[in-house]
Amino acid sequence: MKTNAKSKASGSRRRSEPDLSHRGTDIAGIVCLAFALVTVLALVMPKTGAVGSALSSSVRALFGQGGWVVPPVMGLMGFALLKGRKKLEVGTLGIGLTIILVGILGILAKPVGYDWFDVAAVSNSGGYIGALIGAGFDALLGDAKFVGIGALLMVGLVLCVPVPIRALVAGAKDRALDMKEARTERRPSTIEAKPRVTAIVPSVADEEIEEAKPIRKVKPIIRESAPTPSAIDTPTPAEGYQLPPLSLLAEAIAKPKRGAQEMQKNIETLESTLEEFGIEANVVEVATGPTVTRYEIQLGPGIRVNRITALADNVAMNLAAGQVRVEAPIPGKAAIGVEVPNASSTMVTLRETLDTREFMDNPSRLMIGLGQDVSGTNKYADLTRMPHLLIGGATNSGKSIGLASIIMSLLMRNTPKDLKFVMIDPKRVELSLFDGIPHLMCPVIKDAKEAPGVFRAIVREMDRRYDLLSEEGVRNIDGWNAKASFQDRMPYIVVIVDELADLMIQAKADVETCIVRIAQLARAVGIHLVIATQRPSVDVITGTIKANIPSRIAFAVSSQIDSRTILDQKGADDLIGRGDMLYMPIDMSKPLRVQGCYVSEKEIEMVCEFWRKQEKPAYVLQPLIEAANGEGGGMARSGDGDAGDDDPLWEESVRWVVDRGQASTSMMQRRFSIGFQRASRLLDQMEERGIVGPRDGPRPREVLIDLSDLDVMLGRNVVPSGGANVRPELLDEED
Repeated sequence: MKTNAKSKASGSRRRSEPDLSHRGTDIAGIVCLAFALVTVLALVMPKTGAVGSALSSSVRALFGQGGWVVPPVMGLMGFALLKGRKKLEVGTLGIGLTIILVGILGILAKPVGYDWFDVAAVSNSGGYIGALIGAGFDALLGDAKFVGIGALLMVGLVLCVPVPIRALVAGAKDRALDMKEARTERRPSTIEAKPRVTAIVPSVADEEIEEAKPIRKVKPIIRESAPTPSAIDTPTPAEGYQLPPLSLLAEAIAKPKRGAQEMQKNIETLESTLEEFGIEANVVEVATGPTVTRYEIQLGPGIRVNRITALADNVAMNLAAGQVRVEAPIPGKAAIGVEVPNASSTMVTLRETLDTREFMDNPSRLMIGLGQDVSGTNKYADLTRMPHLLIGGATNSGKSIGLASIIMSLLMRNTPKDLKFVMIDPKRVELSLFDGIPHLMCPVIKDAKEAPGVFRAIVREMDRRYDLLSEEGVRNIDGWNAKASFQDRMPYIVVIVDELADLMIQAKADVETCIVRIAQLARAVGIHLVIATQRPSVDVITGTIKANIPSRIAFAVSSQIDSRTILDQKGADDLIGRGDMLYMPIDMSKPLRVQGCYVSEKEIEMVCEFWRKQEKPAYVLQPLIEAANGEGGGMARSGDGDAGDDDPLWEESVRWVVDRGQASTSMMQRRFSIGFQRASRLLDQMEERGIVGPRDGPRPREVLIDLSDLDVMLGRNVVPSGGANVRPELLDEED
C-alpha cells in the first residue's frame, strides 16, 4: 500500500513539472532560420551590417557562385528542428546532393594563371571548396580533370536516385519513342493511361526490372452484357409474301448475374498463380459472356507475353477449369485475355440474336446471326462479304446447329424471290427439316452421287448469269437487279453442304473442281457456298479449297492439327463444345470467340411450315437427271443420237439462230421464254452439229452455216435417231 502511494505521489509530481527539453531544439531552429534569412539579405543587399557582411564574405569565399545553396539548406534544418527533430540524419540522398554540389563547384572553379586560390577569383567562381576540387583533379588528371569531376557527379546521381542507370537510359529512350509516335498518330486512350516509368532492355533479367517499378494495382472493371433493344415483332409483307414473325422462335432465356464473390475469387487465384511464377500482373477488366468469362490482364514491365501462354495449363488447374484459352494480346487493347469457362453456361437463343434493329434493318439480304461474343454482344456476319464460308468441327461440337441457325437467319428476312437454296446433306437427317420450302431450287440432296451433277448445274447457272451481266454492262448482281424488272430479278443462291467428307470420298475430282470454280467466280453473280465437315483433314479440306474460301468457322476439335487445318492457327482445340466457336472472317487476322445461337427442331418446323403454306416449291434442278448426264459423259454426241432433235423447239430455234447470225443462251431464253438448262442444251447440240461455233467468253457464238445449208441438214435429219443416250429435259418451259 505504501509503495502504491509513493508511486502515485511521484507520478503526480512528474505531471506537475514542465518538460523543458524542447527549448534547445527550438532555439537552434530559430537560429538556423535567422541565419538563412540574413544570408539571403547579405547576398542581395549591399548594407547588412558587420554580421551580414561577414556572412556574405564567408559564403562567397567558401562556395563562390554556389553560395545560394546555403540559405535553403539552413532553412530546411531550421524547420526540421522546430518540428521536434532532435537529431538530423543525413541519408544517401543528402550525401548524393552534397557530392553533386561539390562537383558543380569544381566545374565553376577558374584559376588565375596557375593560381586556383586567388582571392579575387574564388568568390566569383566556385569558392575555396571549388578551387580545392579543381586544383586536386587538375594535379591528378591535368586536362582530363573534367572526366573525373563528371564521374563524381554521376556518383552523386546514383546515390540520389533509387533506380539503376540502365533503367533510366532505357526509360528515356522509350519516352522519346512515345513522343515520336505521338507526333505521327494519336495513341489509344488505353495505352496513354498505362503507367510507364521504366522500359525493357533485352539484356536485363525480368526480375531486376520488376523490382525497379511494380505495376499499380487497380480495381477491375466488370462488364456484363446489356439487353439489346428488340425489333418490332410484326410479319412484314414483302413482294406478295409474308415474312415469318419472330414469335415463331423461342423466347430468350434470362441470364443469371455472375456472383461478385466468384469473380473476385477467380481474380485473386489468377493473379496469385502468375505471381508464383514470378509474373507481376493485374486484372484490369472482366467481361462476362454466356459461356466464358474473359479476364483482361495488364502485365508488369519486362514480362514476355509467351510466358503467359505457356502457363495456361497451370491457370486451368488452379481455377479448376477444364480448358483455359489465352488470347495474347486482345486486338485493339494493351492487355492479355484469359478466357475461363463459366461454372454454369447460358444458352443463346436464335431469337435474342435476331430480335434487334441491327439485324432486321440491315441492308444486306444475306446477313446471318452467329451468336454472342465473350462480353455478351450479338455478333453477325454478311455472306456477301465473306463471300463463302468453311465450317469445321468434331462430332457434337454444334456444327449442324450452327448450319441450321445460318439457314434460319436467311429464311427470316428473304422471300423465294430474293433467295434460293441448294442443300446437300449426305447424312440424310440434318437438312431434311427444310425439305419442301419454296426457297429450294431442288429437293434436299441426300445421295452423294447426285451432288456432282448439281454442282455442274450451279456452274452453268453461274456462266449464264455472267452472260447476262456482260450483255447489260453491269458488274454484279446488285447492278443487274437495280436495272431489271421484278420478273427478271436474279435471286441470291446459297449452296449448303453439311458433310464435305462424304462427297470427297465418292467424287473428289468433280466436286473439288466445281467448288473451286464457284468459289473463284460466283461472288459477283450472287452465288455463295457454305461448306461444313466434321473431318477437318487435308484430304477433305484441300489446299485449293482453303485458298478460295477465306472465311472460316471452327467449332471444337480434338487436336491442334485439326485447328490449323481450319484456321491456319491453333485455338479450336481449347474450345469447350456445344456451340463454342472461333469465327475468322476474310478481313480479320485473329479469330473471334463466339457462342453460337441455338435453334430447336420445333422452331425450324414452325418457320418452314409458315413458308410451305404460302407457296409450294418450284424446282428448277432435277438431281437424278443431272447425275445421269454426268455418268453418261454429258451431252449426246452426233452419231449416237441427237437429243436436241427431240425438243419441239429444235427446228424453230435453229432457224432463228441461223437467220439472226449469232446466238447466246440468254438470247434464246428471252426469245423462246425457256429456262437456262434448255437453252444451253439446244446451243450445245447446235455446236456439235456444226451450226454454231464454240463459246467465246462473253461474246455471242458465231453462226457457221446459212439458211440453204440448214435446209439440206434438216432434210437429211428430219427424224432423230433413237438410243439410250437421248438426253431428257431438265427444265419445264418457263412462263
